[in-house]
Amino acid sequence: MLPDLLWQTSFKKNININTKWIYYFLNTYYYKKHISKLATGTSKNMPNITKENFLNIKVAVPKVERQDKIVEIILSWDKAKHSRGRF
Repeated sequence: MLPDLLWQTSFKKNININTKWIYYFLNTYYYKKHISKLATGTSKNMPNITKENFLNIKVAVPKVERQDKIVEIILSWDKAKHSRGRF
């Protein structure tokens, strides 16, 4: 889902984020469903979420070591899937 408007955000300085982890998190079914519930607008093809609503979403961020392990697992699944020709 992409809004009509794009904005840039950043994380608080005291939060250590693995960028691949946050990418995978933002693309989960759970997160996309949550965003859809917050989206507004009359067009079903291009619903929008306000920046304020987006920034108010609470995300439980695991320690960076756990983020790294999650990314490692996902990348190994992706590698296995692609090596079998399923993509």
